[in-house]
Amino acid sequence: MPQEFAIRFDENSDDLERVWMQEWTQLGRESLFQNPVLGLVTESIRTQSGHETDWTVVEIGDGVAVLPVDDDGNVHLIYQYRHAVKERVWELPAGRVEPSESNVNAGRRELAEEAGLGASKMQALGFIWPLDGVCRHRVHLYIARGLTRCNTAHETFESMESRLFTPIELHAMVMNGQLRCGIALAALARAGFPWSEDSP
Repeated sequence: MPQEFAIRFDENSDDLERVWMQEWTQLGRESLFQNPVLGLVTESIRTQSGHETDWTVVEIGDGVAVLPVDDDGNVHLIYQYRHAVKERVWELPAGRVEPSESNVNAGRRELAEEAGLGASKMQALGFIWPLDGVCRHRVHLYIARGLTRCNTAHETFESMESRLFTPIELHAMVMNGQLRCGIALAALARAGFPWSEDSP
């Protein structure tokens, strides 16, 4: 991986308030809704031009997604129903980072629970803002290597299957729109897919 990539996407740069506020000034804040998964707030702001308005933001705790790649460059994806879009979606093992977890341990847990895989190597690919216009939510990306099988532990509402895709199959899914999960597409791009000698 080029050194400038690792510096630019340093996942330890986690000062969300500094990143969010560097252009606009926050004048006030009101909580509209809160549950264990997400919060909805409205913030009174002044833009850099002096215009004042209210901005509604969805707040979700940090998440993690793992790109599992075997020794031959094949990729494991999971297929599950997503009610928000009302269709089954090919995506990566992913989920919330619990308060007591590190990002990498959350990635290992989700990889095992959803794909039934362990990994001898987890390499960070930085983080993304998957819906930065309205949602304050980071997803930390990892590529997993040295894969081994283990037992899955799906949650009660989850119904999913896992399948291994060759690079040729996966490239076709990207190009024909069959792979529509933005987090999976971002992870593939960060990992240097289609694979080359510079891929992590």
